[in-house]
Amino acid sequence: MVSLESLVGNDALRARLRDAVAAGRVSHAYILEGPEGVGKRSLALGFASALLCAEGSGVPCGRCSHCRRSAHPDLSVIEGEGKSGAVKVAAIRALRADAYIRPNEAERKVYIIDHAETMRAEAQNALLKIFEEPPAYAVIILLTASLPAILPTLRSRAVTLSVRPLTVEETAAALQRLTKKRGPELLEAAEHSGGRISYALELLTDKRTKEAAKLAEEFRAALPGELYTLLTFAPRAAANRDLFEAFLSQLYQQMATEAGLTNLSAVHIMEKIIEIRQKLEGNGNLSLLAHCFCLDCWEAAH
Repeated sequence: MVSLESLVGNDALRARLRDAVAAGRVSHAYILEGPEGVGKRSLALGFASALLCAEGSGVPCGRCSHCRRSAHPDLSVIEGEGKSGAVKVAAIRALRADAYIRPNEAERKVYIIDHAETMRAEAQNALLKIFEEPPAYAVIILLTASLPAILPTLRSRAVTLSVRPLTVEETAAALQRLTKKRGPELLEAAEHSGGRISYALELLTDKRTKEAAKLAEEFRAALPGELYTLLTFAPRAAANRDLFEAFLSQLYQQMATEAGLTNLSAVHIMEKIIEIRQKLEGNGNLSLLAHCFCLDCWEAAH
């Protein structure tokens, strides 16, 4: 399992989580917020490893049965479903039902909800019930690239922690360790990644990701301009379904870096991306969907 000590960056945050476990001052709910790809999931998994370790020192011992498991029965990761990537209310209701069953082996049960901002109000309200009356052994960790998309009723009942992007140096060091590569290509990926390891890896290894990322950057730059300029992106993005889906993914990641409490335009565009992904599941006309998406984004930005 991942340990907090094996991660790069966010030293103070990692120390805070480690110390909370060691001191026995663990909250029932956490929100890790930060741009897409900055390592929120890795941090959550590292925290889960510390929570499940039998020693409870905040540093996984690596010796107990919990640490030696590659998959632990008391750790659940809830993810979005389908092309929309949204976390469904059914998954949250299943989490809620499971949380009231005592742990299988460890002293705690840990639930990680990835891309929590994709939960609709119904799903978030279903989660609220367990936030209000949590079992003593349950720890729920929400990961989000858009804190404003999480209902205030949930935010007020959880510890919110911000995960910052890595520096260029930290990103380059992590890429070198993960890929065993060196040279200008690695440094270029680190510089253009915005401190997001997962994004840097994609830029380094996937040509389609590079193309989609460039298109998303140009799209963002055109948002403040005229509508007819933005509409020219529709046929480019909808050249084929794979490119359109990659473009939406890259645009979502890039908008997430701007989705602060004061940038509601970015939040609205992220919501439009989720909506268009859901429409793609119905095999709608790509050209029509792309044109409607461009129009919706322009309206959200103006």
